[in-house]
Amino acid sequence: MVAAATSLGLVVAVLLGGVAADRFPKRTVLIGVESVRVVVPVLAGVLALAGVLEIRQLAALAFVVGAAGGFYYPTWSAVVPALLPADELLAANGIEGMLRPLAQQAAGPALAGVLLPIAAFGLSTLLWGMVVASLVLGVTDAAAMVIWGTLLQRRVPTHLLGRVSSLDFFVSLALMPISMALAGPVGERVGIPVTFVVAAVAPPVLAVVALLAWRLPRDELGHPLERAPTTP
Repeated sequence: MVAAATSLGLVVAVLLGGVAADRFPKRTVLIGVESVRVVVPVLAGVLALAGVLEIRQLAALAFVVGAAGGFYYPTWSAVVPALLPADELLAANGIEGMLRPLAQQAAGPALAGVLLPIAAFGLSTLLWGMVVASLVLGVTDAAAMVIWGTLLQRRVPTHLLGRVSSLDFFVSLALMPISMALAGPVGERVGIPVTFVVAAVAPPVLAVVALLAWRLPRDELGHPLERAPTTP
């Protein structure tokens, strides 16, 4: 119910968000969005402290967060081209498209899982509050360039990703929500130890099956990815 409310809020607001990104100052829109995101976990924390927090209230707050996202994504997409040269946009969008799912679907839920609800709401408030402060103080461009210089120009993620198959990496990101949704029911039915064993054994077995079924070694020998440079 909570996840559906988030998605519904996003769908309902995204068209209005696109209009707002075109007609209003983008910094103003982002400040409004992040201010909403600060208020929502505060309300959730207050309700939790009062002992009256229920699923329906979480769903209502999730709808608001989703609606804020409907304004955020169009505005953010319009801001990025103003921060970077045109020849760096593809790389920037690639890095952002990689890091955001990792943070939202892996790092965030993992951290929230080990925190008490009040602590999780408090951390969310703090992080979004830092975003609002940076927007209000006008350091967005400088902060973005520092992050961009650290992540891309220093080639930190390039070296890490260079050791991983990009196809496998992005397929893993796409399938992560499915595996997260299945982990709970599977763990309840077969037990947590068996689930971990399956998670450890299944990937290499499936990898071998894929290698043999699609004859990948023969295909790689016939079509090597690394070729000797041709003489001009």
